[in-house]
Amino acid sequence: MRLTCNFCKSIGLGVLATLLAPAPALADMHGDRQAGHGALDNAVSAEQMLGGDVHTVANPVGSVRDLILNERGTAVEYVLYEVPFPYALSGADNGFVRFDNVAVENGATLDTVLRIDDEAARGPQELTLERSEADHRMVSRLLDDAVAFADGRHIREVEDILVDRNSGEVVGFVVNRNPEAWFNDDPLIIPPHKVTIRPDGDVTTGAEFETLAAID
Repeated sequence: MRLTCNFCKSIGLGVLATLLAPAPALADMHGDRQAGHGALDNAVSAEQMLGGDVHTVANPVGSVRDLILNERGTAVEYVLYEVPFPYALSGADNGFVRFDNVAVENGATLDTVLRIDDEAARGPQELTLERSEADHRMVSRLLDDAVAFADGRHIREVEDILVDRNSGEVVGFVVNRNPEAWFNDDPLIIPPHKVTIRPDGDVTTGAEFETLAAID
């Protein structure tokens, strides 16, 4: 069950997007020092990518269906996309592409555009990964999950996953400090090496909740 309503989440994502531009700094909770983290300089919201459009070099072709992490859960490996009417009339079809053949760009408004290499695009039949194998690696599913902290007292929804727009590497899992808040305006970030995504879909972290860094 999701811990926040979709409307409130959309408001929070707008706040998060604002916080990510320009390059953010993290508050070091072990002494209130401001520490610059280069890994976040190129971070893009996975939630925004899921709502993004897919373009080839010259034309729009569809929208992002899902993002699939690699087996270790450390980076986005595949982008799955759908080609709706009327784009399908041009002969384009649903498909997927490896993230290293994708350029993540800012659209004309607040949207996100994933520009794919035409030659690297592949049809659904070429995706040998079974859905049952990748269920726990689907970003759309992970954003519906709760993450349990090691202290056994804190559980938070994964509000977003921050991804390096160039490499696809996961640079942080975003949770909200206060799960009862109407707006997700106080995001905290869990370092990716502190997060474990189990094959059954459970997400846990060895991080201490009270020491999580805030996105400033």
